[in-house]
Order: sequence, then C-alpha cells, then structure tokens
Amino acid sequence: VLISEDGRLMAVRDASGELALSELRRDRFTRDIWLRADGGTPALSWPEVGSSEDGRLSCDPLGCLYRRDGALVALVLDPRALEEDCAVADIVVAAMPAGRSCRAPTVIDRFDVWRHGAHAITLTTDGSVVDRVSDQTGLRPWTLDRRPPWERADAAN
Repeated sequence: VLISEDGRLMAVRDASGELALSELRRDRFTRDIWLRADGGTPALSWPEVGSSEDGRLSCDPLGCLYRRDGALVALVLDPRALEEDCAVADIVVAAMPAGRSCRAPTVIDRFDVWRHGAHAITLTTDGSVVDRVSDQTGLRPWTLDRRPPWERADAAN
C-alpha cells in the first residue's frame, strides 16, 4: 500500500502485482514516479463502487477495503467512513485527520503524512511493516521538524 505525501493519492497491488491507484488525475507527478518505479506498467484505477477483479479491493463512495495476507486495510476517503472502518480494520489509512477515537492497531492519517511524508505499507502473513520517508531521510538542518513537541523532547534525551 502506498500513500502520497499529502495522503490524497493511494495505491495497492492487485493479485497480478499491478498497481491500482485511488485517482488517475490527481497528483500526476507522484503517480508517474510510482508507475515508473514499478516498471512503467499502465495505471489501473480503483473501482468507484464494487470489487476489483481479484476481489482484494472493495469500494464505495466513502472509501475502500483492501484484503491481503489476512490483513484488512481501510482506505478512507470520506470522514463518514471512519467510525465503522476504525472498528473493523487492522490498518486505517485516512486522507483526513482520524482523531484519537480511531482504535485500529495501525492508523495513518493526514497528520502522519504531514509529519513523516509518504508512507509504504508492506503486508505479509507475519504482519505489516510501515516505511515512512522521514525514516529514510532523517532530520537534517534544512528539513522542517514537524514532529509534535513531546516527540522532539524524547529524541533529545
């Protein structure tokens, strides 16, 4: 699962390994980089309503549910889906702030991508691994430290 640096573009892999994107018109720069890194494959789009051919991705106007390797990932596009998706999903990816009431084991929302940049989630039968751009680039004198004050204090000690 890929999440852009603003959380508005997301991508998942279908059963054949192709990338399916939440939007084909939005954030073309990021989309093109993802597709080039994936070998230049053509862009597939998420179904507006219904399921993908392989059944991994099922969508409605509020968002999508992605199932892979025993994990359920909620890809929330509308805040009205948050409450229900937070209650059932293993991982919630929200294009908006999820709030503290979202009790899913892993939550990546608008504030997470604002602080840490784009995210990639690798799903395996053993669990999931979340990689963030900030984990790769680190904090440099020329980068904006967007972590909340309590995280900066912990890192200084």
